Amino acid sequence: MAENPNYEKLKQKLEKVEKNSTKEKQAHKMLKQKITELDSFINNIPDMAWIKDANSRFVAVNRAFGESVGMDQESLIHQTCEICFGKEGAKKFREDDLKVMKDRRQEIIEEKIIDSQNNTVWLETVKSPIINHSGKAIGTVGISRNISKRKSAEEKLRQAHDDLERLVKERTAELEQTNEQLRKSGERYALATSAAKVGVWDWNIKTGDFYLDPNIKAILGYSDDEIPNDIEIWVKYVHPEDSKAVMEAAQACLDGKTSEYIFEHRMLHKDDSIRWILVRGKAIRDESGNAVRFIGTDADITERKQTEEALRESEEKIARYKKMESLGLLAGGVAHDLNNILSGIVSYPELLLLSLPEENKFRKHIEAIQRSGQRAAAVVEDLLTLARGVATTRGPLNLNDQIGDYLHSPEFIKLKQFHPSVTFKTNLDSGLLNINGSHIRIMKAVMNLMTNASE
Repeated sequence: MAENPNYEKLKQKLEKVEKNSTKEKQAHKMLKQKITELDSFINNIPDMAWIKDANSRFVAVNRAFGESVGMDQESLIHQTCEICFGKEGAKKFREDDLKVMKDRRQEIIEEKIIDSQNNTVWLETVKSPIINHSGKAIGTVGISRNISKRKSAEEKLRQAHDDLERLVKERTAELEQTNEQLRKSGERYALATSAAKVGVWDWNIKTGDFYLDPNIKAILGYSDDEIPNDIEIWVKYVHPEDSKAVMEAAQACLDGKTSEYIFEHRMLHKDDSIRWILVRGKAIRDESGNAVRFIGTDADITERKQTEEALRESEEKIARYKKMESLGLLAGGVAHDLNNILSGIVSYPELLLLSLPEENKFRKHIEAIQRSGQRAAAVVEDLLTLARGVATTRGPLNLNDQIGDYLHSPEFIKLKQFHPSVTFKTNLDSGLLNINGSHIRIMKAVMNLMTNASE
């Protein structure tokens, strides 16, 4: 029996339908499996995930979203954010949704919500537009991650930064105050050391570095830049006569033979004058006892030295004065006694001359005795005047007459007898003017000159 052609066609169609149905079932099964897998994945991620339509109504939310807002997932479908975040929150999220759909690009937004336990939660949301086949934005899809810990850490970091800035400002203010105090202290130190003419020196023996206070250089009349901070150059300003002693005293301190370096010495000033310096120093030692640093001060004691010298000279003058005073008292006593003795020598020749005629051969000798006695009396009177501290009597006199009187005196006659080989000549100026002086002292001066010349 021949087969019906229509039957064959129908059979083929049925087979095709069965085949397509099998494929659809398989495709549906696979799609269902994929949806199940996707749903499992979405609901098991810790981040909040959702899908909204163009009116910002939830189309789907994951388990984490529902747990965060304290609501069942199904109860959120077709609802807006107002149901879980209130009007203000919903308004803010709606603005974000509209912007993403309008710009047609993904946005990363940090936003703050209140969770189901009334805790403030910070979220970092990645929100993207959903575009249909015609290119129209029909909703949004997003994932929000809880960044509260990060925000808390950032807040703590910001707070720490603010605290650090505050602390830095406080420390800076304290440092500025300290610097100001140091500056004022430095000014006071500079003024004090400058006024006191004192300066500091510091020698690092290990490195060779040498610091010399500008005040010390100023003591010698130099500016800071005129003398380099070099110890070998500095010691050249020590007075040559004191240099060896200065070095020995310093070395004794460095060797530990003396506990301190204290010495007074002279230094050369820029104007070639001398300055007296009092140096005080001390050696700083390491654990082995070796000197590693030498530090001290130089003080200008020139005025003190000058005062001491003036005082010494004054004391010497006082001592000489006292000595002269003692000699004056002694001379006064001796002169008084001699004056009593000479009174007879001066007065008796005068009595003898009154009784002798002019032609008597002894008259000349008696007159010589009288003149010698008078000169001796004048010397004694001068000695008494000196002892009393009274100025010597002066008057007009002529040097030619003084020399003539001496040449006729017994003293000159005796001098010629002692020195017979000496020839005495005079060359006197007849026009010599008179002078104001002491007769007895001029005579003594002439006599001493003649005696010294003869001898």
